[in-house]
Amino acid sequence: NWRRPINVEYYSGDTLGADFDQLSETRVSGNASRGNLVKSMIIYANKRFGDKHFKGVFWEHLRPNANKQKSLAIRSSIQSGHVNEAEVIKDMLSQTAIGRFSKYYDVDFQAQRNVQLCLNGTFQQVMHLQERDDEDMVWANHKVSDIEYVETSTGIYVDMFDEELYPNYVHFKETFESPNSTYEQMAEMVDVNAFMNYVSTEAYFANVDFPFNNVVIWYDKQGTKKWRWILKDLDASMYDPFYPYYNFLLKTEPYEF
Repeated sequence: NWRRPINVEYYSGDTLGADFDQLSETRVSGNASRGNLVKSMIIYANKRFGDKHFKGVFWEHLRPNANKQKSLAIRSSIQSGHVNEAEVIKDMLSQTAIGRFSKYYDVDFQAQRNVQLCLNGTFQQVMHLQERDDEDMVWANHKVSDIEYVETSTGIYVDMFDEELYPNYVHFKETFESPNSTYEQMAEMVDVNAFMNYVSTEAYFANVDFPFNNVVIWYDKQGTKKWRWILKDLDASMYDPFYPYYNFLLKTEPYEF
């Protein structure tokens, strides 16, 4: 995860010249894709290189007002372990469909598009240029920077968070787990409408890598003071149409996975 200096040029295709050409930083990202020859990467704008943002609208149909990004993800379109080509586009297909309708309902998603990646002038492969599921995405779309951000691979049941570093999350978790907690108490800590949209969206796309993995939530410390979820990694969505998905979601037998 060490960062390395890199010069990034981005061409949208609207002109012959580069939309931007600037020094920045990069690191390898991802999980299974780290084993690929062409790896997923994160690129960071940094003030010490001249500009602390990548300027431009990268997803004009999905994020027309997001014209500055602190960082961007370049995700490999070929994921290790996938058994067919259809699986590698499920996240992009799902997130794009969600983005098209996001003006009608409130949900945090990752906008993305296909790009052709060239390293040192040599074409590598088609990649996905997408928003990150972190503080930078929250800032770009909500203009909120003072947040508490939690990402886990075990749902909200994880116990490893320090109360001094994550006081709001620990309080939320303790309230959620208490047998005496009420809906009103939870509604004071959770953006209920956004949460319902998040869960119903995951269920609609039949994502089997949820809700016990890929959990990303953030808390606005100064504004709403409520938790919101970010849709992340829908590669395992649109599962077998005959699979008893709601049994899986509610952990009700019979189901196998």
